Amino acid sequence: MKVANVRVSLDHLTTCLTSGTKALRGSTETGLANLTSSIDCLTDVVSSGFRSVVETLRSLHTSSSVMPSSVTAPSVVVPSVVVPNVPATPEPRSSMAGSPPSRPRLGRPRGTPSRR
Repeated sequence: MKVANVRVSLDHLTTCLTSGTKALRGSTETGLANLTSSIDCLTDVVSSGFRSVVETLRSLHTSSSVMPSSVTAPSVVVPSVVVPNVPATPEPRSSMAGSPPSRPRLGRPRGTPSRR
C-alpha cells in the first residue's frame, strides 16, 4: 500500500512539474513577445517624432530662404569670450601616483616686480 502511495505521489509530482514547466515556458514566451512589441512601439514613436522634427526644420528652412528681403530672420547672438594670454608652463612630474595634476599658475610670472 505504501509503495502505491509513493508511486501516486511521484506521478502527481511529475504531472505538476510538467504543467508548471509548460506554464513557465508559455509565460516566458509571452513576456518576450510583449517586450519585443514594446520595443517596436517605442522605436516607431521615436522614428515618428524624429521625422516630425526633420519636417518642421525643413519647412522652417524653406520658408526662411523664400522670405522677402524686407523681413529678416531671427538671428542668434553668441557672446564673445575673452581668454587671458597665460604662458603654458610644463607640469612637474610627481613622484606620488595618486596626486592630482598641477594647474598652471595665474598672475604675474616669477621674478616680475609688482606694480604698486
